[in-house]
Amino acid sequence: MTKEEIIKQIKAACSGNYSRWYIGITNDLQRRKREHNKNDFFEDHIFCSWKANSKEIAEEVEKWGKAQYMQGDTGGGREESIYVYIFERG
Repeated sequence: MTKEEIIKQIKAACSGNYSRWYIGITNDLQRRKREHNKNDFFEDHIFCSWKANSKEIAEEVEKWGKAQYMQGDTGGGREESIYVYIFERG
């Protein structure tokens, strides 16, 4: 997906309240979901993800999210880190 497509969907998911959300990028969604999931956290909270067309796009979306006051670290490390994910913090 393009940067614009992903941002449009993030805006819809967050309903403008970005500070309640965490944003990140990864090469392995299931692993990252397990790492973030404490005490079945995602049973009651939303976890959304998108496949970006490139790591550069994923990084741009992540930076955009951070500028909206979403929580998260920048980076993602590997060249295969093309998945953008968000989840509502508890």
